[in-house]
Amino acid sequence: MSVAEEYADITVVIPTYNRPEVLKGTIESYLAGRVLPRQIVIVDQTSEPFNPASILDKRGVDIDVVCSAIPSLTLARNIGARVSSNDIILFSDDDIVVNGDSVAVLADAMDDNRLALVAGVDIAENGVHGSPVRPGLARDIVGTLLGMKKPWRKDGYIVRASMRGRYPMPVSQRVPTEWAMGYFFCVRRSLMELWGVWFDEGLKRYAYAEDLDFSMRYCECAKKAGLFCILDPNIYVHHLASSEWRTPSDEAVRYFIDNRRYIARKVYPGRWWYLLTMGWFDTLFALTKLPSAPAYSKCLLMNVYNGLASSICPKRKEHKK
Repeated sequence: MSVAEEYADITVVIPTYNRPEVLKGTIESYLAGRVLPRQIVIVDQTSEPFNPASILDKRGVDIDVVCSAIPSLTLARNIGARVSSNDIILFSDDDIVVNGDSVAVLADAMDDNRLALVAGVDIAENGVHGSPVRPGLARDIVGTLLGMKKPWRKDGYIVRASMRGRYPMPVSQRVPTEWAMGYFFCVRRSLMELWGVWFDEGLKRYAYAEDLDFSMRYCECAKKAGLFCILDPNIYVHHLASSEWRTPSDEAVRYFIDNRRYIARKVYPGRWWYLLTMGWFDTLFALTKLPSAPAYSKCLLMNVYNGLASSICPKRKEHKK
């Protein structure tokens, strides 16, 4: 190991399930950085856990694998946070390529104790560093149907509460945020423990929304404590949105519907906003639960829902090394 290696007192927590190839690429991108995290914790929920020995040059980084038999993204993130050897925790997806300076910029930012959360952006879609900005009208319309956003709220770069959010585009400078996307954001475990904010294990399997739910609650507590949460475009990754799927598509959509409905009722219990934009989830939920419904009807329902979702977030091609 070179004497020039520089480390940040950060633990990267990476939940993984059935994605061995992209996981390895993600770890290697962390190890290629100018500044390295002290620890990488992999919470592996596959039948054949990841072997750290497959990483030939760890550059002095502690790579710990924790096995969990239950495929649950929220459980995995909680396990990783609890076994971390550092207070600063970087929650990461297992299918990203990290910009070489991002951990260094992140470490510098977290040296400011007034910051409770720092989030990075996806270079593929947030209009940063020359990346394209996607058209907004279709996202506004379909986003409203999916409860993703309130198109009449135009608050600059401040991200408002929604059932499924997208960062504003383009992002050109540090801006305040009220939530974070799970592929790359950093918090302090001491504050998680102080406020009792953990990932909600009532959310099922790997069907997402756990980042929105956790970070909204965390940022609300930070605001009450006089602390700040920011989105920094100088901290960026390429989120591959891997096609190396963790669960079958019909199963993933079913859990996606269940989780959105769960969070909608939790965040907006009995409110008109839920009834207006999220109530149709109850219909989808009921239809997917009908035991007498023909298999092809359920398949059609899943395909329609997938089509709506993909109009907001089209699948990206697998990253080529």
